[in-house]
Amino acid sequence: MRVIRLEWGVTILAEYVNQELNDKLSTHFPSELENFIFNDLKAIYDPDFHEVQENLNANEEKLQKYLGTYFPRSFTEINLIFSELFCNTYIKSIFDKNEIFILDIGSGTGGNLLGLLWSMKDLYENFEHKDIYIISVDGNNKALDIQEVLINKFFPINVDLHVEKSKIWYDNIYYNLDFLLDNCQFKFDVIMVVKFVNEIYRKEYSNNEGMYKLLIETVSDYLSRDGLFILADVTDKIENNDDLYLPKIMNKEIVNYLNSTDAKLRPIIPLSCAFWYNSCTAKKENCFTQRKIPFKLNYSKNYNNNKNSRDLYKFNNLTYKVFAHKIAAEKILEKIERKKHYKIAEGKACIEGTYIYEWPISANKYPDAFSFCTFK
Repeated sequence: MRVIRLEWGVTILAEYVNQELNDKLSTHFPSELENFIFNDLKAIYDPDFHEVQENLNANEEKLQKYLGTYFPRSFTEINLIFSELFCNTYIKSIFDKNEIFILDIGSGTGGNLLGLLWSMKDLYENFEHKDIYIISVDGNNKALDIQEVLINKFFPINVDLHVEKSKIWYDNIYYNLDFLLDNCQFKFDVIMVVKFVNEIYRKEYSNNEGMYKLLIETVSDYLSRDGLFILADVTDKIENNDDLYLPKIMNKEIVNYLNSTDAKLRPIIPLSCAFWYNSCTAKKENCFTQRKIPFKLNYSKNYNNNKNSRDLYKFNNLTYKVFAHKIAAEKILEKIERKKHYKIAEGKACIEGTYIYEWPISANKYPDAFSFCTFK
């Protein structure tokens, strides 16, 4: 019992010491977006971990609860990921152009898309002069309806959104994407698959195993020469088995992909994967990667619930990887100084491709494997 209490105390102390860093990383959910989803779309703040695990068949009431509770987290996660990606001068230059094409698979109510668009709006002064074309794929019509309302409300001038209702499973990925994208005269600058695979794995893991690998194999054909593919998921365990944590599954499947002769993409984030994917031991060591993303919600009347008030400043746990074509990845990484150690989760590190678990809390002092940015 003392060991558990000591570890908890050390973790809290480390978070307190890093509070300044957390404040710099934290993304405030935009007040105008918050007010719109609560006042106009009737969002409800009601945390329910089990209910949010499956949204494919969510009805209007469930989507209202998602909007008020988990949509802000999705927005924050992607907003921060792209804000940090744009710290890389080469990536920033890639998106400094007039036309941008985006594909979001499993897009839900649009939190990922809004987070991406907001980060671009904050970065580029000429954002409103960019023509942004989006294909958004999800199996829930009601969620797509909400997404259309949000995009039309906040990005009515320069964003062309095309929503496609499609239920994507392991055995129909190739067919569905070919059918949806066959007439496209372009490839995508951004492809996102965010917190989508876990829903399929929770339902039928044995029949869909290999989904992460199959997705990257499939989307690589649709990614532009300098494009980015973001693969992200929650960090839960899908069955009563310690080997079936989603980060471990993702890492194993991606290592299998990277070791194949047909691999067209390579990772650029986490940096540990970017530099050592050829010598990675994740398949054998069950590597667990997790990013704690701090975020703040506005202290408005929309969240005035004493029982849940502590949710207003939280850490989201996410596992994710960002990929690019090999030549683009070399350009993105060429000015990044390679370190010997990288922090890949709380108390966990990667040392030149070897996963070190049960690492002392001092591992938190190592460079963050998930960020191109340096905070002083």
